[in-house]
Amino acid sequence: MQQFLSSYFGVLLNNVQIPDSYKDIHVKYTNISSQTPLYIQVQKAVYLWWFPNAALALPLDKPITQQQATTLVRYAYANIGTGAAIPLSFETLRDLLVQIQDNPVQRNIQHQGVSSNSLFQNPVFLDVYTKIQQGFIGTGRLDSGALMQGTIKGYVDALNDPYTSYFPPIDAKSFSDELQGEFFWIGAYVEMTKPGILIITSPITGSPADKIWLQAQDRIVQIDDHVIDKNTPLNTAVSWIKWPAGTKVTLKIIRDSELMTIAVVRAKVVIKSIESERLALSSSSSACIIHIHMFDFGVASDFLSALTSFSGQMCTKYIFDVRNNWGGSLDEVLNMLDPFVPANEPILETRSRTYNEDIVASPNAFKLTGSMIRVLINGASASAAEIFAGVIREYVPNSLLIGSQTFGKWSVQSLINYDDGSMLKYTIAKRYTGKNKQNIDHVGFAPDVKIEDSTGTKIDEVLEYAVKH
Repeated sequence: MQQFLSSYFGVLLNNVQIPDSYKDIHVKYTNISSQTPLYIQVQKAVYLWWFPNAALALPLDKPITQQQATTLVRYAYANIGTGAAIPLSFETLRDLLVQIQDNPVQRNIQHQGVSSNSLFQNPVFLDVYTKIQQGFIGTGRLDSGALMQGTIKGYVDALNDPYTSYFPPIDAKSFSDELQGEFFWIGAYVEMTKPGILIITSPITGSPADKIWLQAQDRIVQIDDHVIDKNTPLNTAVSWIKWPAGTKVTLKIIRDSELMTIAVVRAKVVIKSIESERLALSSSSSACIIHIHMFDFGVASDFLSALTSFSGQMCTKYIFDVRNNWGGSLDEVLNMLDPFVPANEPILETRSRTYNEDIVASPNAFKLTGSMIRVLINGASASAAEIFAGVIREYVPNSLLIGSQTFGKWSVQSLINYDDGSMLKYTIAKRYTGKNKQNIDHVGFAPDVKIEDSTGTKIDEVLEYAVKH
């Protein structure tokens, strides 16, 4: 049997390119010596998911019958002919080998170290994979790469975490482009809060979406001829919106229970992270306003430069606008908060499965004191924007949060880029305010003064209130 299996796998593995990482696999089969060619072949077979790495003894010392050998070879040739990546199901191989094994306990795979909760060792998963590879004859084409991407995406989606996503290479490229702050679309952030519920969280200032009065909380129900339903992935919906500049997309949206049809011409949207202005309140005082549109890379430097530019301009009130700001870099927002937190006091606490970390304010940072501070917030203020608002509320006396309840994203994600161009974004920790240890995940911060901006006027009522109070 051992000689036959060695020859069998030798033929199947011929010309199959496998990374050297297969050598890291420790073969669990108890009677396959690491000094034999079969051990290396089994390592490769396990790497290719041909069958699980089970802690059982194969009947290597038993003779193989002609019928069994014929069955194995038939499977091999059938799959070589179709180009499939797997010679036969583990169940088939197991049954053939167990037929010549005296110990009937070997039939119970679950008790031999194969966990049904392990995807790569699950007999059902492996058999489904095999059946598709060997027998599928539908209209679709067996694209091994697409099947693998779908498997990974399904595994990640089953976590039911709206902030954990697997991006295949094309989607990963779009996501990376967004992180760089340059867009070829209508210029609005969207989020799928529940399956089939596609919500505009914030139009970008000066974008096509902003110019035609698309608003935060508008629900998109149709994009051109594509109806958004519970089976529409967020990335797919976004891809329908993104096309070359100058082309038109027609959106059907629901706003305040009213169905509206809006045509938008796509354009290149370059996002300015920071915009500042000064309003004279009297001959000796000014309201210095900084609109923070996103916390992307470099925004902390721009923010501190804006604060410095206000020096000597009689700023008795600072207004920081983080409405429609979906967040961004944690490092950037922490650097921006240094001026408001006393030296060495905790700005934020991060708790993961393996560690708790307090992030403290720098002792060398310039500290902004003696001025009134107002922070403008709304339902599309999330993540880093909420950190910014919440920390200022904790540490700055008499500061006010003005507007409406924030979104409530109080978790930390990590990005992993893979060699094939795909990307994993996954939640690794929860955040807590540094002083009061508050977590507002899925809740958000309530404003100190609740003011709703009227959609029927061009006056910014929230900003106007902040300037006057």
